[in-house]
Amino acid sequence: MEEISAFPELTAIGLKADLTLAAASDQQPLPRLELIANTGVPFRVASFADPVVVDLAGVTFASDRLPILQDHDTDKRVGHTSRAVVANGQIEASAIVSSRQQLANEIVADLANGFPFQASIGADVLKAERIPAGKTIQVNGRDLDGPLIVARQTRVGEISVTVFGADRQTATRLAASRKRKPKMSEATDTFNVWLEAMGLDRDMLSDTQHESLNEQFDELHAHRADSRRGSDRLEDLRHAEAGEEMRLDAIRAVFKKPEYDEVRQVTVGTKKLDLRSFKKLALTEINEDGQPAWSPDAVELRLMQAYRDRVPAFSVQSVDAEDINGQALSAALCREVAGIPDSTKVHAGLWYEKEVGLKTLFDERTLDASHSKEIRKYASLHALMDLTIQLAGNHYSGSRKSNDFIRTFQRSRHQLQAAGGFTTLEASNLLEDVANKSLLAAFEAQEVVWPLICGVESVADFKTHNRYRLIVGGGYARVGADGELKHGSLKDEKETIRAGTYGEIIALTREHMINDDLGAFMAIPQGLGRLANLRIEEEVFVAILGNAGTFWGSGNNNYIEGATTVIGIAGLTAAEKTFGNFVDTNGLPILVSADRILVGTGDFAVANQLFTSTELRGQTAGTEAAVDNPHAMKFRPIKSPYLNNTAIKRMETGAALSGQSDTHWWLFANPDRIASVVVAFLNGRRTPILEQEEASFEKLGMQWRSYHDWGVALGSEEGSVKSKGAV
Repeated sequence: MEEISAFPELTAIGLKADLTLAAASDQQPLPRLELIANTGVPFRVASFADPVVVDLAGVTFASDRLPILQDHDTDKRVGHTSRAVVANGQIEASAIVSSRQQLANEIVADLANGFPFQASIGADVLKAERIPAGKTIQVNGRDLDGPLIVARQTRVGEISVTVFGADRQTATRLAASRKRKPKMSEATDTFNVWLEAMGLDRDMLSDTQHESLNEQFDELHAHRADSRRGSDRLEDLRHAEAGEEMRLDAIRAVFKKPEYDEVRQVTVGTKKLDLRSFKKLALTEINEDGQPAWSPDAVELRLMQAYRDRVPAFSVQSVDAEDINGQALSAALCREVAGIPDSTKVHAGLWYEKEVGLKTLFDERTLDASHSKEIRKYASLHALMDLTIQLAGNHYSGSRKSNDFIRTFQRSRHQLQAAGGFTTLEASNLLEDVANKSLLAAFEAQEVVWPLICGVESVADFKTHNRYRLIVGGGYARVGADGELKHGSLKDEKETIRAGTYGEIIALTREHMINDDLGAFMAIPQGLGRLANLRIEEEVFVAILGNAGTFWGSGNNNYIEGATTVIGIAGLTAAEKTFGNFVDTNGLPILVSADRILVGTGDFAVANQLFTSTELRGQTAGTEAAVDNPHAMKFRPIKSPYLNNTAIKRMETGAALSGQSDTHWWLFANPDRIASVVVAFLNGRRTPILEQEEASFEKLGMQWRSYHDWGVALGSEEGSVKSKGAV
């Protein structure tokens, strides 16, 4: 049994009951109503999926004199209460028909003729509790079974005369009225005819009512002139004009309330009006008496009724919660909201191709389930939030654009986490899972080239790690006749590498929640996934370009320059020769061949031609004239704009890259055999991490942190050769 938040939309809820008219006494000339307003039994309210019962022990009254209205319309006044109590297991009230409106007389007349009016109390529910299915609770001396909503604290603000009520055990009665001989004017017979035409019984009228109606009759037939003249009349007009402006301003203010943003249609009589048409009607309609037809309270009540019809309580009763596949829902969200395809190909270089998409993130059975309508209908932020509230056993039927909705969702999320139940379905987990997969899909979809030229290692912490390459010396000598093995020697070549953390906070803000904008939120992890991979790419080329004159230099025998190093047959031949001449510190050959060429965007067409063409012909000076291409299918081309595009800036600082050129290029060996550039990942994790993080107290929303731990370092000089590509 879970306590639930207050329901502001329950103001003027229809706790229906019947209505009674009591006898008038000598001391009380006006007709009186005796009401049984509620008998404490469950009833149905349109905006709730479960029945509602008022705990009579928690009922209070807003005033000693509560308004009596017709159908909760403040423009339709009937009278006021003289007594309102909880007694005999029900809400009882006595009321005086104190209104001079014609409808009050009509209600009295109908009750006198035996019409079975009922009553409806307008109430604020201050505290409520939801009883889940399978639970039994005692309320008002009765054992009641869930599902049920118990209004524990209810404040009654008004009582309305209605035709039908949900609580059919209540009653309304008209007490016998004292017949009085009315005071009549000289036109008694005509006056009586006028009363009968209006449906009024002369004998049912009190002295006060009789005199008031007589005055109206005299004014109607005598056409009495208005006694107010001159300045008094002008002042009255000014007051009337000011009052009308206040009324119009108040009506406009009602339409501006955010809780009615979701209202699209309002029912007035038998017509259904859009919001603009209803606003125009409320501001301009005049009734038969020439008075404005709509008060601000009446407008708000009609909008409130329209909102209840517009936003029913969310329910997952059509689907068994335990049968909802959390991973299938995650896949549906990835497809429908994040836009991740089931499968696509990513190319990076001529021969490098990989498949990314949902097929690499989910199994086939999960993907098939994600296409079902039962799963896809939850693919929105509000649906996920509603689902979390329902799974926690809570209830919310107010505006999805309110802070109360967000708080109810957050409280339900914490309850589920504390209980340890439905974790695969809980919305925050789903959002985290989808955000993770969106980030990963965007990370993998980037056509970066660092995986093609860099070795990959794992480090256990953030310390600076030494990388050793042991070189064996001693000549591997022939064993002599004495069978003695010679002692060799070990040398080490030391390099260092250190991982660092790169990351950012991802926030699901209050604005995202109110706007039901899951797509805008998902764009954040997708953007971070792209940036995470580009950041590795950037650091790799910062290391390559920033050390081109030292790591790749004549002292390391891995650099060539001059006219013959321009990319072409001669240049490739020179670079291949340099690569093949690599020896270790013992003077022994490396015996690893280059198999890929890294070029800028301007040289890619030539590099591709040198790889795919078996013949190269030229008719002018300076062009290749060989018939046979000796380098066909040797060096697979890889292109990167980082080598030559000076428009590229550093992500974090906006600074330009150093060492760029339109002519330089590199030959690389397979980095799995020998790597000149190394990327080290903490604990070997090559993809970014996304973790949920609690938002601070003053923020309505949720947030996650995305981070990635890695570092870049230069490796073996013998893993590549740089060519200047120019004199």
